[in-house]
Amino acid sequence: MGKPKICFVSMNMYHLLTRQQGARGMGGGELQVLLIARELVARGYPVSFITLAYDPGEIQEDLPFPLIPSYSKQDGWPVLRFFYPRMYRLWKALQQSVDADIYYMNMASYILAPLVYFARKHGKKVLFAGAIDTDFEPEHLPVPTWKDRRMYCWGLRRCDAYVVQHRQQQQALMQNFRREGRIIYYGLPPAPDPQEERTHILWVASIKRKKHPELFVELARRHPAEKFVLVGGVPPKGDDDQHRLFEEVQAAARQVPNLTLKGFLPFEEAAREFARAKLFINTSDLEGFPTTYLQAWQRGVPVISFVNPDDLINPNRLGKVVKNLDEMSAALRDFSDGKLQFSNAHIEQFFQAHFTIQAAVDQYEKVFRSVLEINS
Repeated sequence: MGKPKICFVSMNMYHLLTRQQGARGMGGGELQVLLIARELVARGYPVSFITLAYDPGEIQEDLPFPLIPSYSKQDGWPVLRFFYPRMYRLWKALQQSVDADIYYMNMASYILAPLVYFARKHGKKVLFAGAIDTDFEPEHLPVPTWKDRRMYCWGLRRCDAYVVQHRQQQQALMQNFRREGRIIYYGLPPAPDPQEERTHILWVASIKRKKHPELFVELARRHPAEKFVLVGGVPPKGDDDQHRLFEEVQAAARQVPNLTLKGFLPFEEAAREFARAKLFINTSDLEGFPTTYLQAWQRGVPVISFVNPDDLINPNRLGKVVKNLDEMSAALRDFSDGKLQFSNAHIEQFFQAHFTIQAAVDQYEKVFRSVLEINS
């Protein structure tokens, strides 16, 4: 029996692949899916993707897997567009992928319901992977409407396998949905370019309220002797609040001479900022397992953060966990004064032992085999 065919349902993958720089995005979930897919292809797995509709001429590179377009978010009339074109074209895309053995989805969305229904109708399997902690918290689901939440929860309870990022997600999935999730950490390939001189303190994320970029701006203001770099942008069609926040951050950054605001950078260019970083700062109050942590640890860069998945940071000397901005500022002061020290070599070695994309896909292969054996 050959290796199973894997179809990734990743509607926003376009934002990583388009040639149009203004439309590109760097969502950690999408990036992780792309890395998993590439590693599976390297291991001989047939892989495909279902995405939002796109112009084939916009894709920036020759891909080792087909993209199956579904619907465009802009098409159709409000309310009616749920049925046509969205459900209609999604179903058509699923029909094109009917030879897949396992469907993989890592986005909390009503789309999970028709995906599960289609899979059951055709004898296929669905693997759901959590992206952020609220994916498994019914009172805080990142899903906009009552209807969408009902559909998402219906689909979530009927998947064939579940992957989570850490123990808290695993516990929430069991407590709220009575389903067992397997913990698989995110992974990255080897660093794409050599380590450079460590010159600045780095922040990388989308400009969103929950990421609190304004705290990084304030941190830079409090530490004028250090050089700070903020990398982050907003989707070109994001909501007005995100654009207002970006404008606020831009205006505040202009008043802090030791802070450089880079805006959005593609993954490859952001990687070069990590290659020059001596410390990575995360000011978000909600995460799953940030890919940016791995980008830092891949380079031996310590992390100072409010978020600590699986209590990995302090015990393994990967950085320092703090509770608020004052504690973060104090930790940075100690770091600058040499009172708080980390071994770059130790952090890099820890990454190599636990967070490579090869190690992650080794675990996914076990899940694939388990799903097909148990449900055969």
